[in-house]
Amino acid sequence: MAIDTRTIAELKKDGFTHIDARCAGCGRIVQMPFRLLLTREQITKATKITELRRRYRCQNCRSSHAARFAPWRVSIPRQSRGL
Repeated sequence: MAIDTRTIAELKKDGFTHIDARCAGCGRIVQMPFRLLLTREQITKATKITELRRRYRCQNCRSSHAARFAPWRVSIPRQSRGL
């Protein structure tokens, strides 16, 4: 698997909305929206995914090792238009 070195700004530009993190210790999966990540002081739009992976700590088992840390998109269904 290739290491993703894009920044949050580049991911948002490419249409990604969240980061998906899977804990290597307990297997817990967390989806974090970029807007929530950007509320933290240490994280900016210039932060790379590799930096996020180093800062990740599981709330469940306190492990600091993310087995998978990947961007993903949320597809919002179009609202049907009434005629």
